Amino acid sequence: MNGHPKNSKAERMGRRLGRACRRGLRQERRLWNWLRTRQVPVPVVFVVSWVVRLAMIAVLAYLSFWVLLVVVALAIFIRLPISEVQLFRDHEEDHRLSGFYDPINYNDDPDPRFDGE
Repeated sequence: MNGHPKNSKAERMGRRLGRACRRGLRQERRLWNWLRTRQVPVPVVFVVSWVVRLAMIAVLAYLSFWVLLVVVALAIFIRLPISEVQLFRDHEEDHRLSGFYDPINYNDDPDPRFDGE
């Protein structure tokens, strides 16, 4: 019997997200320290940090909105009842009634309107 249970996919994904978050925080701390060594005032660094964070949140919200929109559109499209009657509704009318009908273009029954030709 194995002493170590296997990690689930959700746990692995959580660990990956946690590592990515820690990596981002380390990069932010390095940037903060780099700006301090350049004698940038702390309030400016604080504001820049929050502007970048809010911009990232806005981008993620924008992307998630479009992904959600595509998923909902696909779900609606899949659930729509599609039948041959709906797909070929335009062809139910007799094409001979159109103004541009010519029997040469169609393989139809003989049309009495064009017997003289």
